[in-house]
Amino acid sequence: MREYEPLPYLGDLMFWWLIQPLTTAPEPAMALSSTDKEWPQRRLLLTDLGREMLEGRRNWLDYAPGERWVGGIRIAPRRSNS
Repeated sequence: MREYEPLPYLGDLMFWWLIQPLTTAPEPAMALSSTDKEWPQRRLLLTDLGREMLEGRRNWLDYAPGERWVGGIRIAPRRSNS
């Protein structure tokens, strides 16, 4: 890998880690097809929520399962105060 990509970043495992919250949230934005197949043969599918997010009608932070830190910045899901 170092011969082809001297500064590797987004490999298979890192990609999977980044999309995990989108597929495992209580209301997921993406779903995996064919869970009976090996992971390289699976496809990622958009759910209705994922399509609405792409159209700008929904915001992932309203559905995200928990907070995370990116580059030292806290990103927290929005919660209603009711």
